[in-house]
Amino acid sequence: CNSWPVVSPDGKSVIVPTGAFVGSPTAGETWIQQALHATREQIHNLSMALGDKELAFYHAQDKKAAVQAYDPKTGELQWSTELKPYGRYAARGDEEGYLQRDARHTRNQCLPAQFGAPTLSGDGKVYVGRADGLLYAVESGTGSFQTFDALAGFLHPGTSWAPGLMAVTTCDGLFVWEY
Repeated sequence: CNSWPVVSPDGKSVIVPTGAFVGSPTAGETWIQQALHATREQIHNLSMALGDKELAFYHAQDKKAAVQAYDPKTGELQWSTELKPYGRYAARGDEEGYLQRDARHTRNQCLPAQFGAPTLSGDGKVYVGRADGLLYAVESGTGSFQTFDALAGFLHPGTSWAPGLMAVTTCDGLFVWEY
């Protein structure tokens, strides 16, 4: 997916989140309505009931993803942290709010990329939001990470930092932390 990389302060690593694009909410896909002989509302309810099993229902593979670091001179992989595969058709929050947004005649989906842009904190953690609605704090090279559930996919800019503050935007809101 098209997301921007981040370069470590020492210039020895280029960190890239990798993963396939997510799709539009199934409630808006005419071909699915026709194939299942169902209304948009029925497709929406089916999608919500299936949750992380939605792609399997449509005989599609889950969206795999990883945060990886490469040597900028050689292109050699330095480390990779595999994340849980994402089993939904659309980004988190897009299907949930699709019918309401469509009824208001506003943009009915956000359609974010699999990842927003990663950022590095002073302690070397990689912060990156994903279409699964989770903000990841990945420990460089260890394979471990923590998450914050924002309930919606993330926009491209990634996290922003100021003295004592971190902020990030999702398709549905803004989160700010004091530390």
